[in-house]
Amino acid sequence: EGTRVDDAKALIAASPLKILACDDLDEAAKMVVKLSEIVSLAKEAQVDITFQLPI
Repeated sequence: EGTRVDDAKALIAASPLKILACDDLDEAAKMVVKLSEIVSLAKEAQVDITFQLPI
C-alpha cells in the first residue's frame, strides 16, 4: 500500500465510474480471473452479458 490510501479510496468513492475496488492484490487477481472466465464463456456461447455492481 501507498501512503495515501485513504485519499485514493475517497477519490474512487467520489468518482462517477463504477469501480469494483479490492484492498488485497491476491483477491483482486482472483476476481479478475473469474470475471474474464465468465466473459470468455459468454463470448463462446454467443451470449451478451452485462455486469451490475452493488455500489
